[in-house]
Amino acid sequence: MIVIRAVRVDGQLEISVSDNGPGIPVGGIFGSRGIGLDNTRKRLRQLYGDRAVLVLRPRGGRGGAVAMISIPFRMGESP
Repeated sequence: MIVIRAVRVDGQLEISVSDNGPGIPVGGIFGSRGIGLDNTRKRLRQLYGDRAVLVLRPRGGRGGAVAMISIPFRMGESP
């Protein structure tokens, strides 16, 4: 099962995608931080500076994983 959620919290847009798959192995994904994750973090930093966050974590006791991005909420604007 995949759940996608988007909410506005204190001027930030938080987008999360979670699943109930096998989860994140001990030591992370393939033993590293992942090229795709690093590239996404760099792009977010380029667009939003320290106001953007990308987190990948275990879903918490139920298996699966959660990816969450938080960026400044802007109504009707481009970055």
